[in-house]
Amino acid sequence: MFRYVLCLWLCGATRLAFCDPLSFAAALETATRISPDIAAQTASVEAARSAAVPAGALPDPKLLVGVDNFPVSGPDQGSLTRDFMTMRKIGIAQEIPNGAKREARTAAAQANIDRAEAERLVSGVHAGSAGVQQDAPRS
Repeated sequence: MFRYVLCLWLCGATRLAFCDPLSFAAALETATRISPDIAAQTASVEAARSAAVPAGALPDPKLLVGVDNFPVSGPDQGSLTRDFMTMRKIGIAQEIPNGAKREARTAAAQANIDRAEAERLVSGVHAGSAGVQQDAPRS
């Protein structure tokens, strides 16, 4: 069993020996592409864009259903039709906020998108500046 594992390991190691060398620029590009910080920043930008869609929309309408003055005691107990004061109601309500308030929400959502994109850009610059510092000549 040990021989088989050793043979497989040696075959894999010889494959690595014949690979092309990885340049520093290629290594830096790969590290930037698979960086978890940049992936998190990209997800933050997508979340900000998703939140911007409903920012200027009207709130959801509400369905209202109710019974007022429902008799719970006496001869009309539990009946919706015997007591003349019992009222049933059903309706739909829609809140319409001020237009300036909706525009302000949209502007705030756009500012959040811009902030998230700037943070992602800064993360990419920091990842790239690490490579520049490595390439700088030492005195």
